[in-house]
Amino acid sequence: MSPRPTLSFRPNVGMSLVTLAVGVLSSLLVAAEALAHGHEIFIKSVPANGTVVTQSPARVVVWFSTELDTGRSRLQIFDADKRQVDTGGGGVDLHDPDHASLIARLPTLPDGAYTVRWRGAVLADGDIVEGKFTFTVSKKR
Repeated sequence: MSPRPTLSFRPNVGMSLVTLAVGVLSSLLVAAEALAHGHEIFIKSVPANGTVVTQSPARVVVWFSTELDTGRSRLQIFDADKRQVDTGGGGVDLHDPDHASLIARLPTLPDGAYTVRWRGAVLADGDIVEGKFTFTVSKKR
């Protein structure tokens, strides 16, 4: 009987590094794709998320990192009872030359918590991004 051959396993370090590099690059490409398609476009708002203001704001403005479609983007403000309290027509600020902000006008608001809902249609690729945040009006000190 002839001796059985011995099998030994020697990992191919070069292939492991290539596999790791491909994985890292794939992850980076996915992240870049998400950013390029406008999924992280919200920059800031006035009033800011979670703030307590001592006077009713005359308007809410939300800024984005890209141009928005004027026909499909909107901004609305709701009270704690889910009633819309803005004056209507909240959308892209046409005075912004970049068309990268939304604006909604407000009547004088009573004390209370308010939810701002925004929907932005990214002009470059048509993607829709949405979000919401809150602020509180409290005239009491």
